[in-house]
Formats: sequence, structure tokens, C-alpha cells
Amino acid sequence: TFSSGATYTFNGNLFANGGFDTAISATPTDKTVWSTSDAVNIKQNTANNGSYNGTATGPTNSLAFASGTTTNTQIYSPAVPVLVKPYVIKSFVNLTKADPAKGELAFYVEEYNASGALIGTQYKKTWSVFGSANPLVRQHAFEYIPSATTVTARLQIVIPANSLEA
Repeated sequence: TFSSGATYTFNGNLFANGGFDTAISATPTDKTVWSTSDAVNIKQNTANNGSYNGTATGPTNSLAFASGTTTNTQIYSPAVPVLVKPYVIKSFVNLTKADPAKGELAFYVEEYNASGALIGTQYKKTWSVFGSANPLVRQHAFEYIPSATTVTARLQIVIPANSLEA
């Protein structure tokens, strides 16, 4: 859901390495880079599977998720400085395999104060990876408005156990 009458200005991708040109970290507490709680099953994919951004030179890299995990798996973005104003967070998902009974992604935003301490987590959205038209390709977007004391924030994407391979 987006704020009624809100105006959004695109100022570029705020997330460093948003095109996954470098591998992701296996240290989820590292707020300077993309990281994961499961480096065995989530890796950089350099096989020209990046998101389509409307240009011939769009991102060519992505993340690959292996199936078979028995616990929820997380992906974390780098922390970015934020102001108390609306932001739109967009993601592009292209699945190659998914369990129709469990195929979903959940999105959260972790908020940090000036000293770097976690002050809260906003649940934003859970999307089923299935739908009526081409269920394996999806672009998702949601609005995020930081809490008043938030200085930096980072995206957390949760992949439920045994649910997807992308």
C-alpha cells in the first residue's frame, strides 16, 4: 500500500551492489554488504539472470537460491542512511522451480539508530510467487516510511524452508 498522494523521486538505487556484481557475504551481521544466513544455498549468479530495467545494459547478475533448506533463510541488504520520508523498495524475482504449496517471499525492513543498534523491524509484505500470468516472473514493490528515530535501514528477505529455487 502506498501513501495517498505521495510523490516519489527516483534518485538511483540506494543499495550498494544492487546488481550483485560482487559475491554476497556469509556474515548476516555485516551491514556494509549484501549477506545471507545460508551461504551454502544462496549464492551470486553470474549467468545473465539479472533484472530487466528497460535498458540493453541492465544488471546481468542475480542471486541463486538452492532448494532443500530445512529452515527459513534470510538475505540482508547493506544498511543505507534514511530520512523520515516515503521510500519505494522494488525487487525482481524470476523463479525456475518452486513448491506451489509454500512458494513465497517475505520482506522486512530492519531499523537502526545513530549508534548502530537495532531499534525495530517493520514487516512489509509477503508475496506468493504464484499468480495468473507467468507465475515464475514477478516484480514487487512496497512503500517504506522510516520510524522517527531511524538513521539507517536494511532490507531483510525471508525465504521459507523448502519453498523455492530461483
